[in-house]
This record gives sequence, structure tokens and C-alpha cells, in this order.
Amino acid sequence: MRQAHFISAAIAAVAFATTAMAAPVPDSGYYITQDKSGIVKLEPCGSNICGVLVWGQDLKDGETDQANPNPARRSRPICGMAVLQFARSGDNASAYDPATGKTERGFAVTGDASKLVLGGSEGETWPKTSQPSPRCR
Repeated sequence: MRQAHFISAAIAAVAFATTAMAAPVPDSGYYITQDKSGIVKLEPCGSNICGVLVWGQDLKDGETDQANPNPARRSRPICGMAVLQFARSGDNASAYDPATGKTERGFAVTGDASKLVLGGSEGETWPKTSQPSPRCR
């Protein structure tokens, strides 16, 4: 099974990122990953903001989280999964990569009306985009 790889580059980039300066943090909208392989929808999730995967370039219908280190989670669908989570302040962000089963933690998220920036100046920029059609199932 070919795994989706849309978050891999973000995790690699934020692993070496510096803390970002305070800036407005987007809390809604659709953002395409820097390598254009995935689209996440930002939405509130409890007291945080989550980036839910709504489209993946290589994502197969019904593909599950087979790389997850927790066997109990390997049957959950990748489509609709929260792959990004951060405090409303933009602090304490985490990104999960379903292709590798790895989570990167402790970076900042900033941005504006046109982009989402993960990990500050050494991180990744995800441009705002429109809702994908078709969305993954």
C-alpha cells in the first residue's frame, strides 16, 4: 500500500525550526502543504485549532493509518484525520505524518489571511487555497 506523504516535509522542516515571533494565527480555512501533496482544513477542536486532512495527492480511498506506532489506531481512516493541532495562540503545535507514524511537537504556527506558517522562518509556508473538489472520502 502506498502511504500518503503530505506531512513528511513539514515535520522535517519544523524539526529544525526556530520559535516564531507572535503574529496572528489563522483559525479556519483550507491550506495546501508546501509540496502541494495535501490539503488541510483548519477548524476549532476543543480549546485548540486542528488541521484536518481533506485531500491527499496520493491518498487512496479508505486508506488507513497503517504506520501508526499504536496498533489500535492502525485501522482509522487517514482522510478526515487531524494531522495538525495548535493552541489558539499558535504555540505548542504538533504535526502527525500518517506516512511514517511520527509526530513532531513543540513548534509555533503563525500566518495571515493568505498563508499558514509552521515553525517560523526555517519552517514551511502553506498557502491558503479553496476547498478541494473532490474531497477525500
